[in-house]
Amino acid sequence: MKFVPKHADGSVNAPKSSPVLEFLYLSIGLLAVIGAVYFILGAAVDLIVPHISAETERKISSAFAVKYAPSAKRPAEELRLQKLTDDLGKLTGFPAGAFTVRFINDKTENAAALPGGIIFFYKGLYDKLNDENEIVFVLAHEMGHFNNRDHLRRLGRSLIFILLMAGFNSSSNDISGLVNMGLGSAETGFSRHQEIKADLFAADLLMKKYGSAAGAKKVLSLFKTRENGSEFMYFLSTHPHSGKRIEAIEKHLKQAGER
Repeated sequence: MKFVPKHADGSVNAPKSSPVLEFLYLSIGLLAVIGAVYFILGAAVDLIVPHISAETERKISSAFAVKYAPSAKRPAEELRLQKLTDDLGKLTGFPAGAFTVRFINDKTENAAALPGGIIFFYKGLYDKLNDENEIVFVLAHEMGHFNNRDHLRRLGRSLIFILLMAGFNSSSNDISGLVNMGLGSAETGFSRHQEIKADLFAADLLMKKYGSAAGAKKVLSLFKTRENGSEFMYFLSTHPHSGKRIEAIEKHLKQAGER
């Protein structure tokens, strides 16, 4: 038999699989593992939060209460918001003095609930509201977050998010970006659910105080006029589309026998 030498085709030392595919498989695997860890720890936070006592919550939130304590000379808007909030508190099971409203002299059209019973009400949103019913809806919505203890859930989930992301900040930026995007999507879905629950709490409180939830629809209709994106785009948003929020409130009130 005659030996016939073959010429190398250039693939002798080349890997059989593609580096791109290996990176993709690795990224998907890591994302799945991190997502599972985040889901389990997030579920643990949801289980623990309802059992946190008021005293423990006060200790956890004390740093926020001190940092955002009102000044000795509070603006007229802040005093008005504080009185409305105190009046709303009497209609709920919250103890007197549970909330402190801070009026933020900023164009931002927003309000927010922080640990420690702190409610931020921005001037930009305050100036857009036309009557007390609308203002009370915003305050009641933020109180809804406290009623659902969303502030503690967000605090716990934020800590988990930070810890998980810290483990990837020193690794590949590409993998870190994928993990960030995946966890961010999960978090926005969680947040949208919280917003709807806070809306329903606020609608019930409006009905109890005024016998009407017109303020809720007015505020959300205002937001709706400013939303240029389609409802699909709100898949990546922390807030549901305002049209969906109005529908949820109308359905809730109808089921409760209200108009």
